[in-house]
Amino acid sequence: MHIISIFIILSIAILLVAYISHPLLEKEQNLNELIEREVGKIKQRKEKPEEVICPRCGNQLKVSDRFCSQCGQAMEEKRSK
Repeated sequence: MHIISIFIILSIAILLVAYISHPLLEKEQNLNELIEREVGKIKQRKEKPEEVICPRCGNQLKVSDRFCSQCGQAMEEKRSK
């Protein structure tokens, strides 16, 4: 009888640990998904072409633009990255 009661207590303890740790495992999985999403966003930002800012009017332009679309300033001479 003593062995059966020990087995029942151990079974209850194992179930209790599994019950308590389940939400923690879900939170860890959600955290990993959140980290992967944020890393993906950072990688996308780095893959975007760099922008140039017009020294005359402050308009944001693409690196390939030769002139500012807002004020007409030539971009080949003054490029800021």
